[in-house]
Amino acid sequence: MSRISLIAPTALAIFGGLILGYFFFSLQSPQSRSELHRVEIIRGQSFSEIAAALDRERVVQSATTFKLFALVTGSAHQLKPGVYVLDAASSSPSVLAALVKGPVRDVRVVLTEGMTVKDIEETLRRHGILTHGSFSDLDIRQLARTYPFLSSVKTLEGFLFPDTYDFFPGSEVETIAHVLLNNFQTKIWPILETHPDFLEKVILASIVEKEVARLDDRRVVAGILFKRLALGIPLQIDAAFTYVKCKGLFVLCERPAVARTDLDIPSAYNMYLHTGVPPTPISNPGREAILAVLHPTTSAFLYYLSDPKTKRTLFSATFDEHNDKRGQYFK
Repeated sequence: MSRISLIAPTALAIFGGLILGYFFFSLQSPQSRSELHRVEIIRGQSFSEIAAALDRERVVQSATTFKLFALVTGSAHQLKPGVYVLDAASSSPSVLAALVKGPVRDVRVVLTEGMTVKDIEETLRRHGILTHGSFSDLDIRQLARTYPFLSSVKTLEGFLFPDTYDFFPGSEVETIAHVLLNNFQTKIWPILETHPDFLEKVILASIVEKEVARLDDRRVVAGILFKRLALGIPLQIDAAFTYVKCKGLFVLCERPAVARTDLDIPSAYNMYLHTGVPPTPISNPGREAILAVLHPTTSAFLYYLSDPKTKRTLFSATFDEHNDKRGQYFK
């Protein structure tokens, strides 16, 4: 056998290996960090146009290698039209598989009571619903033309009603805001609109939502808060510290616990230093918390704390009694 005949297969093998290596690495995800992109495939759009759109949105590393892989696997003509939310950290085969499977029609997400605006934003992003923008970008004065309860507020905090929602992937933040605000307007505003101080009621309800779990306890705590306000006593709300420390996060905050050193934080949300209510709600309360504030229970109590084990609320009429319970339950 000639030397040339031996070299040819070897050269082909090396060349083929290089091509396969390039092909393999080209199919890897363009970036390691998760980043969601909204891509729409229009009915009648050519395969080359789809590949170019994926490349333009940085969902695939190379339109050429994506097309080659799709052709080799026989998937080039199986892509389905629709709106997709694709992760730039996914590999090209994963992106292709998603396009062959077809778009998700909607995504069900549960926004729980006590979530903040930022909690909601991050939750929607993790579900691929909100891919860009934030609620802070919205013009509240413009929204107030539709929702009268926003006419005297500076933030949407407290008015994005927690509930179970079905959203389309890649929704615009304006669309999501309208859905949440419409729900508040339907379920909550009718019981609040007769109260001139409704904003204070929402702020107190946001506190009650974070501080107390049981409905009967919530009404007692609401009564204590109103009593403290009337007496000019600081509300001493720990949850307000968490709101500041975690920069508007609660559910997704890594270190929500309040330390003694936090009591000196020079913030308008420091309810140990300042009397009155915080400048804004500190969460988005549910219906029960709002009803507790609208129908508070009058009692002899002036202090409360939560048992760290059972979450049961412990009430006290005097400061000494309150300190005794604190020493008993917080050893």
